Amino acid sequence: MKKVFYVGFYDGDLCSPRRKSESNIAGTVYMRGLIDSLKRTGYHVTVVSLSRAAGGGIYRREHIVADDREEQFFLPYAAVRLGARTAGGRTVFRALKKFIRDKVGAEDIVISYHSLAYGDLLTKLHRRIGFTWIPEINEIYCLSIQDRLDASLLEQELKLFEEGDGYLFASDALAERYSRGRPFAVLYGNYRIVSKGKEAPKGNVNIAYTGIINEDRGVYRIIAAMDMLPAEYNLFILGFGSSEQLQKLKGCLEDANQKLGRERVFYCGTRTGKAYSEFLKDKHIGVNLISQQQGIADNAFPGKILSYMGHSLYVLSSACDSIVSSRLGKGIYFCENTPESIAETIKRIPVYEKCDYTNLLGGLQQEFEGELKEMLSAF
Repeated sequence: MKKVFYVGFYDGDLCSPRRKSESNIAGTVYMRGLIDSLKRTGYHVTVVSLSRAAGGGIYRREHIVADDREEQFFLPYAAVRLGARTAGGRTVFRALKKFIRDKVGAEDIVISYHSLAYGDLLTKLHRRIGFTWIPEINEIYCLSIQDRLDASLLEQELKLFEEGDGYLFASDALAERYSRGRPFAVLYGNYRIVSKGKEAPKGNVNIAYTGIINEDRGVYRIIAAMDMLPAEYNLFILGFGSSEQLQKLKGCLEDANQKLGRERVFYCGTRTGKAYSEFLKDKHIGVNLISQQQGIADNAFPGKILSYMGHSLYVLSSACDSIVSSRLGKGIYFCENTPESIAETIKRIPVYEKCDYTNLLGGLQQEFEGELKEMLSAF
């Protein structure tokens, strides 16, 4: 059986505490789901991580043997902290180039988590070495920035996909548009079941918002919606953003809680791995708010939806074509991106009835692993 190398900004639980970045929570959860599926399908997986910590310094390569089917390499790099930013971290890409040239042969398979950061490098190495390359396509990033859309960057991103020998897509809509007649499988996210069924206790409903903190992602809309919800609803925010955005969020929370009459909106920092699961343990509704503009709405499929479902949270999501038309759509409550619609939809969610996605996720996992095995056997 061919060796599988999986390239991405993987954080995980096994690297040294100094190395943890906690800046790619969603990506790490998604990658973990695929790693586990590959192992169940019979493959040995070598994870090649470019994850970089927030601090400066020299970071040596870490090699971790997780079990007899998985090993992880955290690539070396050097960086210098300059005020609020870190410079020099790009040395990790030189380490990636050397790793692939030394470790990967023409008979091997390389799967890459969707990132423009190393797309050109993998394209050149793919042409030179001849390994089987399966890019993940989780969204079209250049379409997601809308007002800042650069036609040349979009062309560059789409060109990367032409290099793939096969594909892993995060939505059916992406597969329909970009598979180009080549083998593919669709993985919405991590299908792991962490909590099998739960309901909210009477008088206490906890809502979770996880993700990037900025104006584009909807955190301020869900905060505004809290003013229209009964007093038993509380909002817990988990995520990262620039220092400016976090300062703005802090001020917004203070204003909101003052208006609500008591503290009902909380910012909880960032969490990964077991700490992330622990955060979701006592939550009942998971929020996924993204732009409904064309270009985002018809290609994005955030992996956090699967994390919410795996922890038995009801899911509230913006009504986006790629999500509504998916095989998960029937288990999601959809809203428009206004505080009024968000609040009204939340009030329709039967939080005092048991929420359990076990059968839905289990069925999707079986389907995916069948598709994955069929795709990889084609090479």
